[in-house]
Amino acid sequence: MDNTKLKITKQYAEEFDKKCAQINAHGFLRFLTETDDKDVSILDLIEQLGRSISVSSHKKEKEIDLTEKEIKDIIKEFYGRFPRLKEDVEKILDNTHPNFIDENGNSTIHIERQKGGEVSTGSVGHSGRHKYLNLELHLNGSVNDLTTIAHELAHAVSAHHTKKIEAIKENLPQEFDKLTHSSFARDCIVEIESHIIERLFNRFLMKKGILNEEDVKAYENGELISLLNEINLIREELDIIKQLSCPITEKSLTELVDKLYRDKNFRLIERIKTMHDTNKNSKHMFRYVVGRVISSVWIKRYEECSTKEEKRKMLTTFENYLSKTHKLDLDSACKKLLGQDFTAAVEDYCLGTLNERKV
Repeated sequence: MDNTKLKITKQYAEEFDKKCAQINAHGFLRFLTETDDKDVSILDLIEQLGRSISVSSHKKEKEIDLTEKEIKDIIKEFYGRFPRLKEDVEKILDNTHPNFIDENGNSTIHIERQKGGEVSTGSVGHSGRHKYLNLELHLNGSVNDLTTIAHELAHAVSAHHTKKIEAIKENLPQEFDKLTHSSFARDCIVEIESHIIERLFNRFLMKKGILNEEDVKAYENGELISLLNEINLIREELDIIKQLSCPITEKSLTELVDKLYRDKNFRLIERIKTMHDTNKNSKHMFRYVVGRVISSVWIKRYEECSTKEEKRKMLTTFENYLSKTHKLDLDSACKKLLGQDFTAAVEDYCLGTLNERKV
């Protein structure tokens, strides 16, 4: 923690005001605080989530000794379980998918080996009105490399990204703008697909003997740690914003910071610094909360299926979901996958987590 006292200048306050405006784009704060017919808000649900979670210390990721070809073969085998996704995934991994080739015929898939100690990360993105997507992978030689690739491929083949490319190729600018400037609630549901893939993929790796039960438990605990961190970030940012009047001025921000120092609330002071210095804000992190929670409820129901036919039905529904993510909002996504809205799904998650703690 940086012990240097935070000094507020006019420029700092103006920059902070812009960051807060970005967080509240598309009415995010209203979305969090509005109550439903049961007088429950999304923020209430987030508070409930935070109280239900219990974590243990994080374990180091398991190292693997696999070649790039072996990694790709394992992922191709896994995605072979999904008839509608299989061909696209194979083409992406073989650098032949047209959505990942630029106008000069070069692959837009970039794989970089990380230095020791850095986590595996990845992203699928689109810039401007190019007719291709970019896939960035930063790998570190751990089993998380496999999970990261499987996670990002779920994004790569989902309608959230592919429909944008189709709109450009078919010269449909209005459709492209609609997809690009969709609401944060719609954006966040794409994390549901990738986290479901992660959980299914880990169980696939366990059947292949690459992971064991303890490894999967360590992964689940890591997910809980990340979820708790994201929940705390959202709660703290909202707490800060609620204490400030808009537009935020040098005077109002200085008064808040001084109060936080008097109260020795160094956690919120550090959060102010983070809000100012980075782009990882509560609106960005909310999507991961959604992905982790809904995928956890989904995988639990999947594992409770008593027959292979019931599991196959859930997988088919999930495949169909991937082709419609550009049309769904948060509640309709949850209803499609779980038969209940987001509020009910979160309440199910909290109940299940609390019951597990009692065992």
